[in-house]
Amino acid sequence: MYIRTFQLFCWDLCHYREKILLKTYLKNSDALIFVFDISDVDRLDDAKETLQLLLKEEEFKGIPILILANKIDLNSEKSDEIIKQMKVDELDGHECFIQKTNAVTNEGILEGFDWLGKVLNKK
Repeated sequence: MYIRTFQLFCWDLCHYREKILLKTYLKNSDALIFVFDISDVDRLDDAKETLQLLLKEEEFKGIPILILANKIDLNSEKSDEIIKQMKVDELDGHECFIQKTNAVTNEGILEGFDWLGKVLNKK
């Protein structure tokens, strides 16, 4: 998949918490794009735990993180509160950016990738 000048290799790792499976996908990663469903507050803790698990991996040490808070159209009134619960300010050692998105309309998608492009081009 290509977005702007990025070539993306994407995996849905939501249910892959075993380290053996994660190691296969993490090799040679330049960035982490973490997408979570902002309208599914029941799974917010699961999203937080998955992000924290990924960032403990040596392969992700110091890489930039783009977090896409998707489905903003379904929960816009509580979005800032939900984003605070992700505790992004506690992600030490990583440049991090949260972008509210709506994948159906592409709202916010390019803005997130523009940020990521600037960060990666600095390296």
